[in-house]
Amino acid sequence: MKFIYLIILLAALQFPQTSYGNDTENDSTQCLPEMIVDDIVVATHTLSYAGKEIISLEHYNLLHIGTVLGVTFLSSFADEPLRTQFSDMERTYSTDKLASYANEYGNLIVPAALTGGLYFSGLLFKNSEIRATGRILGEALIIGGIINSAGKLIAGRARPYLNEGNGTFRPFHWGDERWSFPSGHTTVAFTVSGVLSGRIKRWWASAALYSIATCTGLTRMYYDKHWFSDVVMGAILGTFASRIALNAEESRNGKTKEKTTGWYLSPTPQGLALTFNF
Repeated sequence: MKFIYLIILLAALQFPQTSYGNDTENDSTQCLPEMIVDDIVVATHTLSYAGKEIISLEHYNLLHIGTVLGVTFLSSFADEPLRTQFSDMERTYSTDKLASYANEYGNLIVPAALTGGLYFSGLLFKNSEIRATGRILGEALIIGGIINSAGKLIAGRARPYLNEGNGTFRPFHWGDERWSFPSGHTTVAFTVSGVLSGRIKRWWASAALYSIATCTGLTRMYYDKHWFSDVVMGAILGTFASRIALNAEESRNGKTKEKTTGWYLSPTPQGLALTFNF
């Protein structure tokens, strides 16, 4: 686990020192309780923002939605072959050790500790950049966790080790053995990597972070806990959760995205409307 912490530590040291937070975050006259309360308020606004973004479908490009569904569906054809390859591969002390390290990156305990470490370090050393990163990471983990948990419950997909095939689904089944889709560890790993990558903005940090997240997904297949398509959707959800949290922060700081051309799906009182923006 040490090499993961080393990479994250080195990445954290590369945060730009320019002000990124809102005016409240940068008010040095505030006491710690006031700053914490303000951050809690900001976090609730982010969750509200995420809910509106998800429910409204206002900013979802149909091409993006189709691509996600298509990629996930196509990846399911590799479920059985890849499971066979992982089950047939030679297990050694080195591979087992590497798998255990990568698996911990997607274990919620490590990201939770990282979130708290960044946030309270930012408070202690009065670094609004690191403090905001810890808060954003916590927001993204909550968003990703809610979506992932809902997906597991709705899908009710059997885990590979049950030997029921990759097409067995029991919607709303309560039990971990049928909560295969999507992969929770992979969602967590890509959420962490997405937020840190978006905040650090260093190519080498992004490459390292996403490589670790990918290893986490492969590890879940190594342990026969997930199908390949579970991992693919977990990666997509984690990336999505991190982008939602980062976009909310940019929106608060007056950084809005340029409108893009394309087809969009949006709700209306009569149903759904297909519009083209240009």
